[in-house]
Amino acid sequence: MELKNPKDEIALESCRLHALRREAVLDTPEEPAFDRLTKLAARFLEAPVALVSFVDQDRQWFKSALGLPEPYATLRQTPLSHSFCKAVVVTRSVLLIEDARLDPRVAGNLAIRDLGVIAYLGIPLVSESGYVLGSFCVIDGKPRQWTEEQVATMQELAAVVMTELRLRELLRQQEVEQVELRKAKAAAEDAVRIRGAFLSRFSHELRTPLNAVLGFGEILESELGEDGQPERADYARSIVSSGQHLLNLIDGILDFSRAESGMAELVLARVDVGLVCREVAGLAQPLAARNGNQLEVGLPAASVELEVDGTRLRQILLNLLGNAAKFTREGRIRLTLDRVDSGGGARLEFRVEDTGIGMTPEQLGRLFQPFVQATAGTSLEYGGSGLGLAISRRYAQMMGGDIEVRSEVGRGSEFTLWLRL
Repeated sequence: MELKNPKDEIALESCRLHALRREAVLDTPEEPAFDRLTKLAARFLEAPVALVSFVDQDRQWFKSALGLPEPYATLRQTPLSHSFCKAVVVTRSVLLIEDARLDPRVAGNLAIRDLGVIAYLGIPLVSESGYVLGSFCVIDGKPRQWTEEQVATMQELAAVVMTELRLRELLRQQEVEQVELRKAKAAAEDAVRIRGAFLSRFSHELRTPLNAVLGFGEILESELGEDGQPERADYARSIVSSGQHLLNLIDGILDFSRAESGMAELVLARVDVGLVCREVAGLAQPLAARNGNQLEVGLPAASVELEVDGTRLRQILLNLLGNAAKFTREGRIRLTLDRVDSGGGARLEFRVEDTGIGMTPEQLGRLFQPFVQATAGTSLEYGGSGLGLAISRRYAQMMGGDIEVRSEVGRGSEFTLWLRL
C-alpha cells in the first residue's frame, strides 16, 4: 500500500492497531497451538529462536516465544527499540537479515546487543482486512543465509498462525453467542413465567365474580320457575349457560398458561385406565346424544393400570370425545383402549374415532396450535376457544406420551392418545 503523505501513514497505523485490538490476542495466556508452530519453525530451519510476534504502538508482544533469553522470555515482550518485527510491519514484506551488524536497515537496533540477534527471517502476519499485525520469525545468533525453501516453509507456517487466530476468533464469537443465547433463553423463560402468573391472577379475578353471577343466576332460574314465570326463567337459564361458557374459557386459558409457563404439575399415581375410560364415556354420552350420535366403548376385559395423572387423563379424553361429539351429527363415535408392543417398548393407545366432518391436510398442520381452529368458520359454527387440543397435547407430552391424528374430509377423524407402560 503506497502512502501519499504522513497523514495517510498515521491513519493506516490507527486502522492497523484497531485490527490488532479486534483480534483480542495481546496479553493472553500461552496456547499450545501457537507453541507447536514455533517449535516446528525452529526444527525445520534449525534456528535457536522462533517467535509469534504482534507489534503494538510501543512494544512487540509474543504470543509464543521459543529460545528467547531472560527476562524477555518471562515478560513475553520487548520495547520497539529491540524489535526487528517492527520493520516487517512497516514494509509489509518478508524481512531477511543475514548479519544484522552489517545491515544498515537494523544496524542500530538494540536487539543485536541485548538479545544476540544476528540473523533474522520474518514473515508478515496479515489479517483478513489486509493489515500487518506482526511477524512470524526465526532468529539465529550467528550469520547465515536463508534459502528460498526456508522462506517458503516459514510462509506456510505463518499462514497456519493466521488460521489459528481466525479459528480462535470464531470460537470466541461462538462463546459470546452462546452467552447471548443463554441470556435470551432465560429472558424468554422469565417472560413466560410472568405471563403465566399474570394470566393466573387475571383468571382468578374473573372467576370470583363470575361464580357469584352463576350462583345467583341458578337461584333466580329456580325461583322464577317456581313462581310460574317460565319466560323469565329462560332468561336466567341463558345467563347461567353463557356464564358457564365463559367460565370454561377462563379455565382453558388458565390451564394453557400453567402448561406454557411450566407451572403445571402432575400428580402421578397407579390408575385403572379402563375405569377412567368408562367414567369419561359416561360424561360424554349426553354430549354425543345432543347431536344424535351413538357412543361406543371398546375396552379390554381385564383391568389395566398405568402410572399417570388421572385428572389430566380424564381431561384429555373428555376433550377428545367432546370434540368428536361437536363435529359429528347423526353419526358414530367410538372410544377404544389397546396395548401396543413395538420396538420402542409397550404402550397404551386411547383411540377416539368419529364419522364427523373430517379435516384437510392443511387443517391438520395447524390443529394443535393454541387459539387456532381448523378454519375461521369453525369457531363461528361450532364454538370453542381453540385451546383444548393444545392443552391436551401438552399434558400428554408431560406424561411421556403424545396425541396423533388421522383425518379425511367427509369421512371423519381418529385421535390417538398414547402413553408408555
